[in-house]
Amino acid sequence: MPSWWTRFKAGFRHAFAIGIKEELTPDERAVLEKVAAKIRARGLQLPAVVFLESTRPLNMLGAQVLIGLQPFVELVASTADYDALAAALEKRISIDILMRLLEDAGPRT
Repeated sequence: MPSWWTRFKAGFRHAFAIGIKEELTPDERAVLEKVAAKIRARGLQLPAVVFLESTRPLNMLGAQVLIGLQPFVELVASTADYDALAAALEKRISIDILMRLLEDAGPRT
């Protein structure tokens, strides 16, 4: 029988791990593709990638701000897309996917 200390350490071994496997739903992926398309249409890929990279640690906070602003944005935007964007931004992988979508397109000429 393992000691209480061994059981305690085993129980907390992964308590604060951040390497959680995250997957985007098809709706979340679609809304990220829409956002990337709008950014590409305006030729703002490079500033968007720089912004995303510099604010990477704050993506969860940004998602929470979006949730707080939802009643105001519902007046002018699609609720389903807005909910999907907020849910996608709660996942750390969303920033990588959005940057990849922007970088894969290359600069517009």
